Amino acid sequence: MAGKKDMAGYFPVRTVKRAIAAVFLVGIVVGFLGEQHAWSQAAKSSAAPYASIAKDGESYAGPGGSAAYDVRGPVLRIGLLAALHGPGKPDGAAMVAAARLALRNLSARLPSGQRMELVVGDESGPSWGHVAKAVMQLALEHNSLVLITPESGAEAHLTEQVGNRLGIPVLTISGDPTTTEGDIPWIFRLGASDHAEAREILQTMHGGAGSMLLVAEKDEDGVEGARAVDESARKAGLPVPASVMLDPLRPDYSSVVQRLTRGHFQALVVWTRAATAGALLKRLRAAGISIPTYLSQQAAQPQSGFGFPLSGDGGRAMGASESVLAPKNTGASQSARSTFIRQYVKTTGILPSPAALEIYDAVQLTVRAVQAVGPNRDRIRKYLAGVQNFHGVSGAISFDSQGNCRTRLRLMHLIEEEQRPATGDMHE
Repeated sequence: MAGKKDMAGYFPVRTVKRAIAAVFLVGIVVGFLGEQHAWSQAAKSSAAPYASIAKDGESYAGPGGSAAYDVRGPVLRIGLLAALHGPGKPDGAAMVAAARLALRNLSARLPSGQRMELVVGDESGPSWGHVAKAVMQLALEHNSLVLITPESGAEAHLTEQVGNRLGIPVLTISGDPTTTEGDIPWIFRLGASDHAEAREILQTMHGGAGSMLLVAEKDEDGVEGARAVDESARKAGLPVPASVMLDPLRPDYSSVVQRLTRGHFQALVVWTRAATAGALLKRLRAAGISIPTYLSQQAAQPQSGFGFPLSGDGGRAMGASESVLAPKNTGASQSARSTFIRQYVKTTGILPSPAALEIYDAVQLTVRAVQAVGPNRDRIRKYLAGVQNFHGVSGAISFDSQGNCRTRLRLMHLIEEEQRPATGDMHE
């Protein structure tokens, strides 16, 4: 499908999903609010518990930063949305393990008499209603100070709506650029956006590859990733890539094999879930197809069968025909990262995924915010908005006015997971 795409075809997926999310949220919020007498004494006395966004997109009016709105009690909770069942369970387990390590390492320095606790909402349910209910439980039943979301753009949007309505900061590791396009001051993205990843990949294409095939899935993350690649290509003056859009429930890998066999492609870009990427790469190998392959950060999670090396910078040049590369955040604290890797391997027996690194930093930032400003959601939001040059285990974190992380990326050659020793340091 070389040449221009009908980009208008992308809009219905996102629009319909957001409409469905809104319907679920309205019903669930009403149900929860009817069941809950009050999620805090402060909110009970407030006539306007919802955020109102000023025209400049950066102001907030609602439950505020005074002590009257502090979350009370000896236990302060961080809400994490993660898959506890199904195909996403390995990624969910990695995120939970990383979050618990962060709390173990940092919670001893909390204000006297209070401790922080992780509560996990299961996002592996069969429907949006199940996920929405999990988010609302984290927000209302558990009274979480902060909500942390996984890589799914759809779930980041849903959680963002809850955070905006109830005044709860949201930290997401989703690369979906639309999560921050609304200038809602309650959401902050750790790691790079889809556009930043696409630009980094295309810079290499411009230097060494002429024609590439893009493979994405027909879900929100895949559609937004494909859009980011297309827009970045146009801005760079490159041809819009040919593409294959896979059904996420029944991916037809043979269609990709056929396109690569019949076409004259010099590179493959895979913007899918990690399990899909792994299955596709195995199918290509079985078909005897060797082509430089670029994975999005979401595709480069452990289920793909590949991971970042523990040493070396990966470089920018095109490698051998079987090279697999992905953009990686830079600027991490090497001592903190090495310590985290050792602890994570000791706890889980495996190396941490990029998602685990970012979740660890999300919890780190939350704990530091509470230490600095106390258990108040609005003050935590303002603290996060001011984060600049925080060198975490995932990379350097600086938030712009929209909540995007201005991280620098570098393409890294990946190696097969089975060849990575579960020990040692991870250098830039």
